[in-house]
Amino acid sequence: MTHYCVYFTIYLGERLPPFYIGSTTIEKIKNGYHGTVCSVQYKDIWKSELKNNPRLFYTIVIPDQYATSLTDILELELKWQKLFTVVSSPLFINMSYARKGFCGNMESGRKAATSRIKNGTNVRSAATKQAMSISKQNQSIETRTKNSEKHKGKNHSTETKIKISVAKTNPSIETRLKMSTSQLGHTVTEETRRKQREANLGHEVGLTTRLKLKESQLGMKLWNNGQIQVRSKLSPGKEWVLGKIKRGG
Repeated sequence: MTHYCVYFTIYLGERLPPFYIGSTTIEKIKNGYHGTVCSVQYKDIWKSELKNNPRLFYTIVIPDQYATSLTDILELELKWQKLFTVVSSPLFINMSYARKGFCGNMESGRKAATSRIKNGTNVRSAATKQAMSISKQNQSIETRTKNSEKHKGKNHSTETKIKISVAKTNPSIETRLKMSTSQLGHTVTEETRRKQREANLGHEVGLTTRLKLKESQLGMKLWNNGQIQVRSKLSPGKEWVLGKIKRGG
């Protein structure tokens, strides 16, 4: 009996979006299979990168997403693809949703999604985003405590973990600048430093994690504008120069 699975491929290079979701047999995954891309936009690049830079591909089987029939596994694959709206997401290589006997070379799904984004359909307005941000920043200590208590003892589902991973992967330069700016003037207390040291005592980073961290930093450079500095593969703007901020002696 053939056993199928849904897999999640992570690409660590620069020529393609970083993620791909598909389904295949467990045996093929064990033999190093990372997926088959048929879209006009990415097909040739995908084949070239697999041939010349196989180390940039990392594939995991999504836990508990198995089936013994092609119909069932395609339903599971489609569920995961729709969960991340892969067709409209710039983070995914997928250009169409899973269909029996069909390879994702149709552009209609992505064109429809691009049209919705262009027209502002199902996209939060800047005013809404700002209001949500202000509301979150102004939460009282009581509200934050309640939210914290509410989530104690809860574990993220596999779907949530992958969503968090996607969200944290390759943040834009704008996001990095916001993160860097938000820390300006912030001083870490000695008590906090002590707690961090105690929390990390005896903690060892595994080899797999080290390799992933090393791969994620490939091509990254340090840039500064005289006030703050960020790591990025490309210059954040004209006023930015390579290197650390030069402090006065």
